[in-house]
Amino acid sequence: MPRVAQPCAALLLSICMASERAEPAQPVLTITAGVDTKHFTVGELLSRADLTRLEIPPNVDYKFSLTVKAVPLLDLLAAIPLEGFDRLEASATDGFVAQIPLALIEAGKSGGSVAWIAVEDPNHPWPKLPGKNASAGPFYLVWQYPGRSRVSSEQWPYMLERLTAVQSPELRWPQLKVDAALTEEPAGQAWRRGLRNPVSSLSSPERRWRVRHWAGPRAAHGRDGLPD
Repeated sequence: MPRVAQPCAALLLSICMASERAEPAQPVLTITAGVDTKHFTVGELLSRADLTRLEIPPNVDYKFSLTVKAVPLLDLLAAIPLEGFDRLEASATDGFVAQIPLALIEAGKSGGSVAWIAVEDPNHPWPKLPGKNASAGPFYLVWQYPGRSRVSSEQWPYMLERLTAVQSPELRWPQLKVDAALTEEPAGQAWRRGLRNPVSSLSSPERRWRVRHWAGPRAAHGRDGLPD
């Protein structure tokens, strides 16, 4: 082999070996509102100045206390225009989808439950979820003081990968809005609960199973189970 070719071959071999040793791509949390999209890698979130250590008490997902590193969800949303939207749709890598009212998240500013995005540190992974072969990471939407705003179990999405600002059925179709007087009737209250969340009447374990394993109306219709 010519002498000039030898250094080139060695350089090419070094590049190939470096590529093989390259670290895998980091998980990314994507937040979208209309045409605006922000991407946050695990490394970026773990290096933020507002990162905080937070202790999560035993809940429906973990039966024991868990200390996590977390970023305030409101801080992440501050850079995204949310006008015209009133819900945040959380999508997980295992197919789970939940819609969370933006008013519930914003209530954290005024004494309500505080929403956080917990970030799994790859150097200190979280325990596996009970009955699963994976943890709640890489991203987990958790709540501080959940009792203040009566946060429900499906509003703790784990294995999170995307948050999308959407419109509720009432906002998208104003003609569906129920007269305030009718909501005092039992039938009106039940209809309104069903419109907000079609699986809210199920027990917590069944609710999680149904939403994670049954595509149902979402597969054939819009995000809210109603035709677009």
